[in-house]
Amino acid sequence: MEELQGDGVGPWQRYGYFLRSQAERAGMTTRDIEEAFKAAVRREADGAGPAPKYPVSKMAFSKSHIDRLFAAQSRPRPPWPFTLQFLRITSSAAGLTQQEHERCCAAGRALVDAATAPVPLVPSPTPAVSAPAVGPSDDGNPAVLRLERDLERARHTETRLRYALRDAEILLSTLLRITGALREIIAGNDVLEARALNGADHGALLRLRDETRQALTHKSTARREYNRVAARIQVLEELWGRARSEIQRLSEHPDAIGLPSPALDSAGRTDSLPAADLFTQPALDDIATALTKAHEVNTREERNVATLRRGLTVEGGFLPPGDELAVLLASTRFTQSGARHGAIAPLSANWTHVGEAREAVLRLARDVDADVRQYAAKGLAEGWPGDTTARGALLGLAGDPAAEVRACIATALAEGWPGDETARDCVLGLAGDSVPDVRHRALAALALGWPGDPKAYEVVARLASDRDGWPTDNADLQCAASALAEGWPGDARAQDAVQYVVRFHLGPDVRLSAATALAHGWPGDGYATNALLHLAEGPHGDVRPTAVSVLRSAWRPGERYRLEFFVRLAGDRDPHVRREASAALVEGWQGNPVVWDALLQLASDEDAEVRRHAAAGLATGWPGDPKGLETVLRLTNDSDVRKYAVTALAEGWPGNQQACRTLLRLAGHPDAEIRQSVATAIARGWPGHSEGRLVLLDMTDDSSPDVRMNVAAALGTGWPNDKTARHAVLLLVTDRSADVRRSVASSLAQGWPGNGRAEEAVLQLADDADRDVRVSAAAALARGWPRGAQSASVLVRLTADHHPEVRQAAAQALAASNPGDPQALDAVLRLADDPNRGVRAHAADALARGWAGVSTARITVLMLAGDRYTLVRQHSVEALADGWPDDPEAQKAVRHLCADRAPAVRRAAMARLDSVGGGPWQ
Repeated sequence: MEELQGDGVGPWQRYGYFLRSQAERAGMTTRDIEEAFKAAVRREADGAGPAPKYPVSKMAFSKSHIDRLFAAQSRPRPPWPFTLQFLRITSSAAGLTQQEHERCCAAGRALVDAATAPVPLVPSPTPAVSAPAVGPSDDGNPAVLRLERDLERARHTETRLRYALRDAEILLSTLLRITGALREIIAGNDVLEARALNGADHGALLRLRDETRQALTHKSTARREYNRVAARIQVLEELWGRARSEIQRLSEHPDAIGLPSPALDSAGRTDSLPAADLFTQPALDDIATALTKAHEVNTREERNVATLRRGLTVEGGFLPPGDELAVLLASTRFTQSGARHGAIAPLSANWTHVGEAREAVLRLARDVDADVRQYAAKGLAEGWPGDTTARGALLGLAGDPAAEVRACIATALAEGWPGDETARDCVLGLAGDSVPDVRHRALAALALGWPGDPKAYEVVARLASDRDGWPTDNADLQCAASALAEGWPGDARAQDAVQYVVRFHLGPDVRLSAATALAHGWPGDGYATNALLHLAEGPHGDVRPTAVSVLRSAWRPGERYRLEFFVRLAGDRDPHVRREASAALVEGWQGNPVVWDALLQLASDEDAEVRRHAAAGLATGWPGDPKGLETVLRLTNDSDVRKYAVTALAEGWPGNQQACRTLLRLAGHPDAEIRQSVATAIARGWPGHSEGRLVLLDMTDDSSPDVRMNVAAALGTGWPNDKTARHAVLLLVTDRSADVRRSVASSLAQGWPGNGRAEEAVLQLADDADRDVRVSAAAALARGWPRGAQSASVLVRLTADHHPEVRQAAAQALAASNPGDPQALDAVLRLADDPNRGVRAHAADALARGWAGVSTARITVLMLAGDRYTLVRQHSVEALADGWPDDPEAQKAVRHLCADRAPAVRRAAMARLDSVGGGPWQ
């Protein structure tokens, strides 16, 4: 979770980053996750397993909803059940152990709790923050005057945004009317043109065709202006929401009572835009004049939006940094517990360099409210890892009467003080707690913070053996087995302890967890294999699919008896078992005739997921096979598998004309997901195809943003350097969907590198309101226009962007496109002091990639190797080894980090030593 903190964003943004990181870890796209949710709904409908408290079918899990969750533009419904189901899906796809999954769940629960916690009331900042304000303030109080000023400024900004939205909507309506009038003109001219042809009136024919050409040009212009207005409305809506939230926050302050309320529309308005000023009559000259004015209005209003955005910081407030700290410190003394613990996350993320922030969180660790103490424990571990005073505060909470606090302490000590013996002894005590959840968290913490430690091993192994009178239950055995595999993989004694559970425990769920731990920690273990084989073909339907899945990941493909095992299970009565078996056959035995025959049969299976695996397997294992082509073409008529069959055609039969005709026919399918898959498949399997290009050009006007996004990418991939395709992609630069604009930036760099018009468009996207678009534009500039003066200037400017992900992307882009450039080096060196740990980590990477051998860069990375945070030290190890492999100081620093307190840093340092085997690093 370390990389999710310290970025100055809110709890829902951190939650979104967490979900995205889990999806990336599992290698799943949002579409894959949506399909996994749908599969869970189907399992519920089949009645597999006990009825859940919160049915998956009632959750929101569409692709667009998940995309919005990643971007913190939507909320999970319901928050914790959705998060838990999401993590079940990603953990399974990533092949995580039970312990790793539980750790992810704990992290997800913490983020959900933080995001759904009551928003703290924010007091007016005052120089003295040692006690909360009591009683009303008089009118001469500077704090009240500042509150009144900030409230008035927020109201004024909200009013300006409201008027700007109204004018944009009027302009949007006007452009729609213009477009409709142009359609009428074009359609009428078509009729008149037919009459002129019949009457051989060549003069009238030429005039009509000229008018039609002008009307079509005006219609294209109106469309571009419409897209600009639509994109601006989206930005204005976001800014208006932030301004409104700011007014509500300031109005809830006790000192706001009695302040005068403004009259409606107090900001006044001098330049409203009645539609009649833009549109008079449907004549081409009048329309041209109206479009010119619309362009001027768009340009002016976009400048106004930029001004309004600067007035509203991305954090959503008007407070300068010093005042923000004062407000947070004052909030820690409020009577409401939600206000107190709401201040902990920003203090531990953004103010770790300030002593008062640490003292405030230490004080909250002794708070009367258990929730506040729990948040304080997490904050101390995240903000001040390795600090002895913070560690002492956590040790004092190990005997807390609240079980949830004790459980949190175990995890916090492992994350903040790994390898520390005093912290270890405390967690050892918690492993014998009377509450199961505390014991389970302690076991996971011992494996996380003290892998290989003998004392930690004794306690975990004792719980796994279910002996010596320790409090144990089935969940204890499962967690202990997972902890042994995580913390002591390859250890013979730990292997014996887990084998004990597999051999002598009768519960199928416990045996499955222990066998899974054996398979991960000791690949090839015979007891694990035998147990999993029995469970896979046993009577317990709730564990059979998981057992098959573990065997699928643990076994090496190619062995005959294992092939026979999976072929047999491919005909199992349980569809979940058939899914796992079919996936194993696809992965392990491509080209095998027995598997080919099995997949042809599975393509007619009653379960859609099985048919999907069959289509993918035929494409990857038997490309070009006529029988396979016939089968996959048949699956394009299957509504549940159609989009996967489309992808399979491009992968297995590229260039095949029959497959191409099928895809061209499906380009007009009513389902947007099918059209989206078709766009990608045509570019992948039939690049340069003239009819395919025409179809994609028509799809640039598709109503679905997901389709337009894929079309933009497909045109750059399949028709590079094509002028018509480039023009179509340029028209999408002002698309109202941020996903489309992001795709446009990448497509222009891939398809038209070095092109001046394409560069201008990407430079425009580098100023986009959406963070992800700016990230994509930075990468595109580095790829398509390396060493370009304009590109370098924009990338340097993006290193000062308000969002850390953009700064990270700018650093990497400068290293890739301008290596050795002094100005670029200065910009990246500044990022080494960035308050966000992720930015500092990427700065280390960039310095090694772009300025290897430069003394200033080396000194900076050596400094970052001593950073407080694990993520930064880990990246610094890799940067030193990559950029300065022959430098004695770099070698010394990496050897020193082999004994780092964090396991991830130690592993990275040891891997770098091993990679140069016997060289000066040893």
